[in-house]
Amino acid sequence: MDMDVDIREFILARIREEEDRARYAAEAHPTDASWWAFTEQLSSGRDPAIRRVFRHIDKHSPRQVLIDCAAKGQILKAAAKHDDELAPFSAYILRCLAASYRDHPDFKKEWAAYV
Repeated sequence: MDMDVDIREFILARIREEEDRARYAAEAHPTDASWWAFTEQLSSGRDPAIRRVFRHIDKHSPRQVLIDCAAKGQILKAAAKHDDELAPFSAYILRCLAASYRDHPDFKKEWAAYV
């Protein structure tokens, strides 16, 4: 199997997993607003460090995760579309996208980004 196809399938599978988790979380706490409104209630009266933690949670809300997944999908499509012209750059893009999943048991060491 071609390494590029293999790494693309790996990345797409991880993106689908992220989307599934985000949708599940959104169903558990449906809102069109920022999750900050939800997490602020949890952090009310707490110290500033805890409030920063909840702001971080808000930044990684289901809505934001779905936006990030869509962007990663578009990057994969663009890399595949221009493989012939940009082969070394496309391989680098794939390795960079895969790197965020390096702790996954299916991640292959040869996919490590050369940064």
